[in-house]
Amino acid sequence: MSTSPEQPVRTRGDRGMLRATLVALAVGVALDAVVIAVTAVAFDTPAVLGALVGTALTLVVVVPTVVTAYLAPKLGAIAMAVTVLASWGAKMVIVIVVLILLRDTAQVSIAWVGIALLVGALCAIAAEMILLVKVRQPLDVTSSRRTDVRAEEQ
Repeated sequence: MSTSPEQPVRTRGDRGMLRATLVALAVGVALDAVVIAVTAVAFDTPAVLGALVGTALTLVVVVPTVVTAYLAPKLGAIAMAVTVLASWGAKMVIVIVVLILLRDTAQVSIAWVGIALLVGALCAIAAEMILLVKVRQPLDVTSSRRTDVRAEEQ
């Protein structure tokens, strides 16, 4: 008899979800790197700082999704729902507070913050959706237990 807790089993869907979120993170960061490079070459310092802040906000939006995908097999349904809701709320609060703090700052271009955030976060979300649709497992709604209960009632 082992005293160690039982390790959760990662299914193909769990591995696919984790892979999709990691690819989405990579896509978002790569596209934001392009935005940063464009601002560094063609624009002034506030644009570059804005692109860097937008990239940081992209990470704030996408990284919790990767962490949640990693934790998913270890959490129950209620804990998973709370984790997703809490991470979503926290990242929205962070993004909103940063944008409010920077709105009147001349040293950071708020337009480039928005561009980098849109490019990175939206492309990451799109990549994640596409990959998750590809690895989606069909939902099995039949339950042998429920069937057995009904058979006993008759």
